[in-house]
Amino acid sequence: MMDTAVAPATTKDAILVASGLTKHFPIGRAGFRGPMRVVRAVDDVSFSVWRGSTLGLVGESGCGKSTLARVLLRLTEATAGSVIFNGENLFDLSRDEMRQRRRDMQMIFQDPLSSLNPRMTVGEILKEPLLIHGVARGEEKQRVADLLEEVGLGPHHSNRLPHEFSGGQRQRIGIARALALRPSLVVCDEAVSALDVSIQSQILNLLRDVQREYGLTYLFISHNLSVVKAVCDTVGVMYLGRMVEFADKRSLFSTPNHPYTQALLSAVPKSHPRATGARIALHGDVPNPINPPTGCRFHTRCPAAMPICQKMDPVLKDIGAGHLSACHLND
Repeated sequence: MMDTAVAPATTKDAILVASGLTKHFPIGRAGFRGPMRVVRAVDDVSFSVWRGSTLGLVGESGCGKSTLARVLLRLTEATAGSVIFNGENLFDLSRDEMRQRRRDMQMIFQDPLSSLNPRMTVGEILKEPLLIHGVARGEEKQRVADLLEEVGLGPHHSNRLPHEFSGGQRQRIGIARALALRPSLVVCDEAVSALDVSIQSQILNLLRDVQREYGLTYLFISHNLSVVKAVCDTVGVMYLGRMVEFADKRSLFSTPNHPYTQALLSAVPKSHPRATGARIALHGDVPNPINPPTGCRFHTRCPAAMPICQKMDPVLKDIGAGHLSACHLND
């Protein structure tokens, strides 16, 4: 089991604390009378998010980042664990109570076109959460106009349909919808990965601007480490459903501890033509989450694997100054 006492919430104001978060998807039995098989999408993950900060979650595709985000917001029910948001355990809330809390927790999706109703105008899309939650009654039209201006669009865009906008403009609409209820936590699930590099920069600047204006907290999910380095304060690295390293941005990028993190960072293109550093190649495929390896889940691809890695699951522990890593090299 991973250590659930991850980031100490006593030193800063934690808006969200996840402990032992687990999500297994049953997929049927192995044979007629075989045991029930499950996909271990998220397996005993713990971390804290400081109020007003940006936490980045990184890892290869399929490592459980997006599933973790959906479990945090209870869009997908957890198998085990707890999520304390603003001092309240979300898993103890009824459906109606959770609906009220969702005013404070919003999400920006990777593909804005598929997340926007194609039959509704932009004005109707932005007005919908206000009507559902009874916010700004009688002032919905003005609130929609204000939201569009906040994200770099204009009130005249409210009568247009989503397909009439570019990808960057659609993502601005997605951001406006997330801001409509003035939340305190926004989950950005690969929010800029589908955009051109120049548009990415504009959207990231917009996210920073609204964060400063409203004191937002971000959970920023991405596979692009360059983007994570630019916008995040702390970074969690996931591999096959587990958190393998967690640290502030400066510590993680300057002195990565876990071999998996080191391999990911070695693949980031260098900004200076004279920059040195050999790329660490990871051989083999990511193991099947239905039947993950015993011991350390990374040992089948780790260039520094030792015999103990095949037998014992390393604990995510503090190796100094709040830098957490799950690796037997630290024992």
